Amino acid sequence: MFHVLLIAGFEHRACFEHRAYVFLNGLLLCLDFGNIFEHTQIIQQNYMFLVDTLDAKDSGLVGELYQTGVLSKEECDTINCEVISFNQNEKLLSALSRKTNDQFDKFLDALDTTGQQHVRNHFTGRQRQLFCCF
Repeated sequence: MFHVLLIAGFEHRACFEHRAYVFLNGLLLCLDFGNIFEHTQIIQQNYMFLVDTLDAKDSGLVGELYQTGVLSKEECDTINCEVISFNQNEKLLSALSRKTNDQFDKFLDALDTTGQQHVRNHFTGRQRQLFCCF
């Protein structure tokens, strides 16, 4: 939802909650982003777990995210050039925090594809089901 207000002589930029206010050509624009980036809160709230637990490169996660269009080639190169896994994970999380919710959902699917369901389960609450034959 976008709000437009006309306030003469008012120059101001600010961000509050999910809104950005920008003065442009005599108009004060209020951009309401609502919950467009709710996944950034998930990343922030689970940050230490994610940087300690994710396997960004060796599992094929970065390649999977490139293949599904979540990451650009430049983002992949930036992540892959890091030697330490903690730093790779930080770069990946930084890139993911700027993505759309749909792209974040693809990241969740990529966790399953690359054998990292335990990471997805940590913040989705979905438990892995075990089947036993007698």
